[in-house]
Amino acid sequence: DATPMLPALMSSVQVLILAAICLAEVAESNSNNVGSLSRKIEYVPTPVGYRPKECVHEVPSGTEVQLNEHLGLTLKYPGSAEPVDISSCRQSIGVSLPEKKHSNITFPENYNGWLAYTAFHSSTSSGFSAFLGNFSVPNDPTRVPAVLYIFTGLQNKDWIPKVDPEQDAMGFDIIQPVLQYPCGSKKEWCVRSWYVTLDSQVAVSEPVQAPVGSSIFGNMTKIGAEEWYVGSTAMGKTTFIKIKSERLAKQLWAYNTLEGYGVKGCEYYPTKDCSFTSLALYDNEGKQLEDVDWQINPKPNPHLECREAVKVLSSSSVEIDFGN
Repeated sequence: DATPMLPALMSSVQVLILAAICLAEVAESNSNNVGSLSRKIEYVPTPVGYRPKECVHEVPSGTEVQLNEHLGLTLKYPGSAEPVDISSCRQSIGVSLPEKKHSNITFPENYNGWLAYTAFHSSTSSGFSAFLGNFSVPNDPTRVPAVLYIFTGLQNKDWIPKVDPEQDAMGFDIIQPVLQYPCGSKKEWCVRSWYVTLDSQVAVSEPVQAPVGSSIFGNMTKIGAEEWYVGSTAMGKTTFIKIKSERLAKQLWAYNTLEGYGVKGCEYYPTKDCSFTSLALYDNEGKQLEDVDWQINPKPNPHLECREAVKVLSSSSVEIDFGN
């Protein structure tokens, strides 16, 4: 009587064996996935805090950048007919306090944040249409920081890295012509034009050298309902990008800023001040604002590295004092 049940019994054993094999394969697959998920995420500095390196894209001057509805970028390079799509980058923000992030994340030197700045809020809900200005290139610091950033900038939100909560930065963006030192591996000043978001991608133009003692020109001009030109000019050479995004419809906040990474004292700063001059803000109708009441460090950094300060000389003139 037991003989007719033998094929069924064998079939059950085979099923169990196959199930065991499948479970082993799934376990191995999951192990590989865990390994890939636990890979080190390298963060790099931008002029508004750390971002994952894979989210920061250097592009040739003249590139047209568009942030699409999926928070990816569409890049149209100069001379190219076909745009390039880059998918959304949704890594951790990693802006304010990188030491609180997971141990598998590697960072550059400590982020100092915005160390001295001025802010001005648009008096109308439509925001600005342009922000122009010159800033001087100071002497080289005695010691080399990870990076110094000096810039004029426009933001859609009044969010300050390392001071404001990261969760308030969703939907944030900033456009900015930026003076930086060092310029990558070169111990010199250079300028670049940036577009930074904190919940997706970052685009930055290729650098242009800015010699000590020269003056650079920063130009942020609205060229469409949701599109801006951002240019940085040094010694007659301009590096620029054009950015289009729904977020750029209203840029409501303007800044003049000193930001630092790896600054550990006064010797990491120039001894000469940086002067912002011929600053000009325009309302959404294209009219220049006459009385710009720059606010000094409205959300101050609680920890300074020297005696960093900012002086407002007039509506069109602001000075960064490094404290040396």
